[in-house]
Amino acid sequence: MKKVYVFLALTFALTILSHGLLAILTRTDVIDFNSAAGMILFIIGGASPTVWAFVVAHRFGASEKQAFYDDLLNWRSAPRYWLYALVIPVAAALILRSMIATMDPEVAMSVETVWFYPLYLLSAIVFGGLEEVGWRGMLQRHLKPRLTLIKTAIIIGVIWGVWHTPLFFVAGGPQEGFAYVPYIMSAIFFSGFITYLYVRTRSVLLVVVFHAGINAAASIGLYIPMEHTGSVYLTLTLGIATVYALIYAQDRNLIV
Repeated sequence: MKKVYVFLALTFALTILSHGLLAILTRTDVIDFNSAAGMILFIIGGASPTVWAFVVAHRFGASEKQAFYDDLLNWRSAPRYWLYALVIPVAAALILRSMIATMDPEVAMSVETVWFYPLYLLSAIVFGGLEEVGWRGMLQRHLKPRLTLIKTAIIIGVIWGVWHTPLFFVAGGPQEGFAYVPYIMSAIFFSGFITYLYVRTRSVLLVVVFHAGINAAASIGLYIPMEHTGSVYLTLTLGIATVYALIYAQDRNLIV
């Protein structure tokens, strides 16, 4: 577990430093989020899980390095898992968004610029998806042998969500104005899918594509409103319960 603690400590330290500084500078109008300096600080913090995963893998011996690269470069998965990685993020976001829009008339149900989805997906691989090199290629790989799948998924979901905390204070940033608890719940929801995919395939590449799909779906309007409303809390609660129930039904050996 030492590798996990080192990885998390370094990841959070760099992210808090860069995104915390970004929050201070944007809140005091020293820089704009979309400026060159703002983007540099944003990218440094966002790249933290990826960067430190490589560093830790190289610092903890040849066997750790080999296991890390075996999963990182593993692309030989069954077609159904590629379909899972490409379709589920969009389908899940569409279902949740539709449920919320049905219960709350103030939430519009519209899909925008759908033809740009492939471009959004490619962009999201770099800006978001590569986080999974750390969350799965390092963190999950060491947690799963010790914990059940459900515990692993929830723990990583919470860590993943909390890691974004500094961005909630960045003026003009992607999380500005978001309600915190729904955001954490959405991370736990999607973490169930991703954790299961990684257990089944041991492919970091596939979970990177899945994560990118979540961000790309949000870019075309299929996002969960991060608001303190009954419809949002009910939908996310039902979504989380459904995801983990489906995983249990698929293979009980993964969580018991």
